[in-house]
This record gives sequence, structure tokens and C-alpha cells, in this order.
Amino acid sequence: MPKPSITRWSYSYEIVKFACQHYSAIILTFSTISQSTSNGSSDGRRYVTDLMKPVVAFQIHLLRDILRPSMQFLRQIERRGLCLDQFALNVSAARETISQAMNNFDFISFRTTLNNINDFAPVFTLTSHSTRLQQQSTSTDIDEGELSQMGNDFIQHVLQSLDNRFNTEAKEVIENLCVFSSPSNQSPDELLSNPLIQKYTSSISYTHKGVDGKIYARTDKPLLNLKYLKDDVYAFYKITEGVTTIPAILSKLAKFGSEQCPEWYRLYQIFGTFAVGSNEAERMFSTLRRIKTWMRNRLSDTTVEILLKVSSLDIQLTDDAVNFIVQDFVKNPGRAKSRNITLFFKTDEVIENDAEHF
Repeated sequence: MPKPSITRWSYSYEIVKFACQHYSAIILTFSTISQSTSNGSSDGRRYVTDLMKPVVAFQIHLLRDILRPSMQFLRQIERRGLCLDQFALNVSAARETISQAMNNFDFISFRTTLNNINDFAPVFTLTSHSTRLQQQSTSTDIDEGELSQMGNDFIQHVLQSLDNRFNTEAKEVIENLCVFSSPSNQSPDELLSNPLIQKYTSSISYTHKGVDGKIYARTDKPLLNLKYLKDDVYAFYKITEGVTTIPAILSKLAKFGSEQCPEWYRLYQIFGTFAVGSNEAERMFSTLRRIKTWMRNRLSDTTVEILLKVSSLDIQLTDDAVNFIVQDFVKNPGRAKSRNITLFFKTDEVIENDAEHF
């Protein structure tokens, strides 16, 4: 069976997927346990009785079809460089796939599973005074219409739960942010009147009550200048013409707009730092624990930082970079020795003789 992994959200799908793939084997296992004389026989009998019910088997198989796009969505948003505009698109795509789970449900394969588990039904005694044995069986005569209605109701609850994850304020932020993923679809006036621009071009005031009971107030200056945004809006439109998604626009502004429209460049730098989730931080902590163990805890901060980048960013070294590293160790043998690195060289004689390299 799949074991719980660091990415806990994927475990639910993996365990349901495993159950659907090995449903007959699971029934056989519980059936065998139910007929034993051990303490777990009553639990095994209860589990096998529930799992052989067509409704329960249907719910498990439908749950697999719902969790599959959910897991794919979560894997998609874990990618680095993802901004909230792409996150909103991925949410919509996952929602559409989940909504069609019942229409794509394979009833033919489901009936085959029900037929297969009948062969592994447990045999148990009717009463304590009877010597007759009865075999537990399941009916394959199912009402697809009734199960479809049940499945659609369950899917609607899942979609409602997904919608409830985002409150009104979060939805407004994402909707306003998505406007900036395709700025060419908006007029300059519409873009400049967006609530996010109004927010960042206005001063922000804070009030809080200190431990001494006094009320303290603070006002910060606006992060952006609205006049500069208006002055450079046409240069911004020309530079980002035909470009979509916030990361792509930010990359274009970094190359061509840092001087011609610096205020727009700052705005998109802010948009690019909106955190989609805590995946990146959690991944870094897990990577750090693998690198800096209790037995290897004297690594310097610089070394730890380099190792974290190499491990998490998946840097692909070119042949030139590898040759540079090798030549650096050749020129500085003490550095290689201090790192317990041994260099093996190919001599011309060895290559000509096609002998074993050392």
C-alpha cells in the first residue's frame, strides 16, 4: 500500500487509487480475516460487508475520479514562478474537470468489479445453533440513474466546498489581478481605475492598541505614484503588446521597460510576489532537513545556501560548467582533497588500448 508522504495532499488520492486497482484483493483479505478465529474477525466481517455494497464501492470509485483532477491541480500550482492570475485559471480548469466526473464515470468497469468481488465473498454461519453456512454476495443489478443522481449531488458538494475556500475579498483581489494578466484587453482609463492601482497609489493608515493601553496610529506613503503610471501607460502598452500572464509581462518589462515605464515595472514586481501558497516554504524546510542533518550540522551558512539552491532549483549544468569545475579542482588539489574528492584521469595510452579506465 502507498505510504504517507511529505506531500500529504497526494496521499488521499494515492490510497483511493490503490483501493480501486486492488478492490478484489482487499475484499479477499478482509474475507479471509473474517473467517479466522483471531480477535480481528468481527472487524474484518464488518469491513467486507460494507465494501461489498454497490453504493459504497461506487462512492470509492467516484472519489478517485474527483481526487485525480484535484491532485493534478495541486501539483500544477506547486510550480515555481506561478502567480495568482495563473492560479485562478488552474482553479477554473480543475473545477470544470471535477464537474464532469459523473458524466465520465465508467459503469462498465464498475460492473466488472462488482462481478469479481462476488467470487471472494466470505462464508459465515447464520446463527450460533445452525450448522449451515451462507455466502455473502453483492448484487450487480444496480440502478445507474440513482447512482448518477447520488454522484451529481456529491460533486455539487465538492464544488461548493471549493468555492467556500475563497471569501469575497479574496475573489475580488484575484479578479482584479487577472485584469493585469492581459492589459491589452483594457483601455488605459479602465486599467488605471482598477482597485489594485488605487490601493497602491494611496497612503495606508494603521491603528493599533499597545500593551500600555494607548492607541497608536501610523500612515505609510503610497507604494506607487499614480501620475507616473499615467505618464508611462502608453509605453507600457506598447512594450507588453500581445503578452499575457503576469510572469511573462514582468520578464518583458525587466528587459525593455525598467527605464521607459519604471512605475509599471514596480507594480508588476509587486504582483509577482503574491504568494499562491506555502508550498515553497515547506519544500525549503524539508530540503534543509535532508541537507543539514543532526550528524552534519556544522555546515556554514554560505554552504547551506548553495546546497539548498542546487537541490531545490534543479540547476542543469552544461558541459562548459562541468569542465570549469573539474579544471578548478585540478588547479587546486588541496581544495579537492579537503572535500574528499578524488579525480580520475584518462591517459592517451589507456584510450588507445581501450583498457579499463581508472
